[in-house]
Amino acid sequence: MELDGALGAVGEFGRSQRRLAAFLVLLQVYVACQSMLIVLVGAVPQYHINQEEIPASRDELAKHTQFTDNFTSIVTEWYLIKQEAYKVSLVSSLFFAGLLIGNIAFGPLSDKLGRKPVYLSGLFFDVIFGYAAAFAPSYEIFAMSRFIVGIMNGGMSLVSFVLTQEYVGKSFWSFTGSLTNLTFAVGIAVYALLGYYIRQWRYLAFVSNCPGIFFFLLSLLLPESPRWLYSQGNTIEAERVLQYLALGNGKERLTIKLKPCAGTMKTDESAPNVLSLVKHPVLRWRTVILMYIWYVCSLVYYGLTLNAGELGGNLYLNVALYGLVEVPAFPLCMFFIEKPWSGRRKTMTSFLIFAGFACIITMLLPENAGLFFSPTSLALCGKMTVSAAFNIVYIYTSELYPTVLRAEPEGSLMLASQASANPSPRQLASTPHPASGRVFESPTAVASADVISRLPPSLIDGCLKSRCNTGLRGSLSALVCLLGKFVVALGSLFPSLGASESAPRGVPCRHTYPDTYCHNPVIFWCLGTMEFPGHMRAPLHGRVFCCN
Repeated sequence: MELDGALGAVGEFGRSQRRLAAFLVLLQVYVACQSMLIVLVGAVPQYHINQEEIPASRDELAKHTQFTDNFTSIVTEWYLIKQEAYKVSLVSSLFFAGLLIGNIAFGPLSDKLGRKPVYLSGLFFDVIFGYAAAFAPSYEIFAMSRFIVGIMNGGMSLVSFVLTQEYVGKSFWSFTGSLTNLTFAVGIAVYALLGYYIRQWRYLAFVSNCPGIFFFLLSLLLPESPRWLYSQGNTIEAERVLQYLALGNGKERLTIKLKPCAGTMKTDESAPNVLSLVKHPVLRWRTVILMYIWYVCSLVYYGLTLNAGELGGNLYLNVALYGLVEVPAFPLCMFFIEKPWSGRRKTMTSFLIFAGFACIITMLLPENAGLFFSPTSLALCGKMTVSAAFNIVYIYTSELYPTVLRAEPEGSLMLASQASANPSPRQLASTPHPASGRVFESPTAVASADVISRLPPSLIDGCLKSRCNTGLRGSLSALVCLLGKFVVALGSLFPSLGASESAPRGVPCRHTYPDTYCHNPVIFWCLGTMEFPGHMRAPLHGRVFCCN
């Protein structure tokens, strides 16, 4: 049987998958603590210099500076104020530069070497250099440690997300993807709570890093991704993993026997790699659009999150609110993306437009505009909607690429994401109005609506629409299926009109994704086709209807 059929027999989200997914989802609490570390560890307390002339040397500055807040940070330890203040932002930039490198490197590595070994390596060094940052004797060592943590944290979190998706059936991808991002938001609030009780920055960095040891030791027990094993032609190991999942799901008597993967049967064709994103016009254009969308989501998301420490009021409450405000975003997201009248594209467009206008309004309001119409309240609303959009783009991206290429485009898209996080509006915190940095976020979020409309609907969106066809629409759907069977019949004489001759049959429409196959595919409004080895042809422009 095919892999998706085997997962259906094993259970798409049984007890085994729930345990594995829950473990990897909880890992996001650790990822969030490492990602947001600089918000509290690099916080600037109130201080007073007891002389008019600012000392030129650090030693003189230390003698004449008095910090008044009841917490420590790298600012208080190395006196990163005045002419040295840029070093705090530099650490943040180095971390996000590391994320960028990790996203580029770990995606292709996980597609080549496997999900589990690459994930474990990243998590191990993430923990090691996390402790190095906590005990750093100098600013330079701290900054370098944070750079390496960024590399490992970005790559490891990317592979863990892919691994979570590939343990479960495709009908649960949107759920596990949303749960992953939801847990990251909760992790931000957990980090704020730790910071409230632990006011010494070294202790805070140490405690925030300790859960990594727990996750690493338990990660040694994780199985390899059955989808990756199957895509590499290692059907025996894939069967063993599926048998392990079946036993955990209470199906001891189930016997799994997989067909050889179609993509690995052709030895005369090179395996798909990151260059496939450039060589094929469809994937090239799709990747460029998605890179812009990821850039916009990240620009607004990190611009609002990292700026939490610069807002008025309680520092720890601001950070916690910027995390907790994401929690209601995910039920909203899950509700709308599963509706046939909204789907992925329309929902993501609406959320980004709302976030853009929220950021615009925050620039026009005075800081004392009241509780409900203050810049902070609107910024929180913008954070909630952009979090929902970010969640959708994660799910949407995984549905637009086949398994053999799934981690590589995710890494390339996160490259654009981290490129936008580096020059985040947090750098503009020294301006009189904290919301002034949103002059960069607002127009890009609003303008992305037109860009999103140029993406194709995911095949799941098409299947959602087909489920609600009743009355006249149902009759038209039946007519389409009759026409489809006629086209497929012609395809036996003229293969270019139908599916590829080598394309295997597959699963029904309700389970169809870009890397599976459907019965009787009919392509409308098609101006041409593209083909991956062993995969059915997909339209350059148009939609695939599945008639069972």
